[in-house]
Amino acid sequence: MRRKTLLVTGASAGTGAATAQAAAVESYDTAIINYCSDRASADTVAQMVNAQGCEAVVIRADITDPAAVAAMFEQITALPPAN
Repeated sequence: MRRKTLLVTGASAGTGAATAQAAAVESYDTAIINYCSDRASADTVAQMVNAQGCEAVVIRADITDPAAVAAMFEQITALPPAN
């Protein structure tokens, strides 16, 4: 069975946080929670996502910086397969 993963940028607040939480409701297996500066809020969103049965992974990256985006994707591709 194919597993579904969703990367949500700006997921520590607002629309991004709501999208990350919707990932669990929509049967995604993993939600990548991207944030730039507010780790505490990103962790709170991740806890809500986990509580809904979706694995949450929190990754910091400034998506306006191409090098940071490349590094974020390196982190994502290095993640172990979801269980």
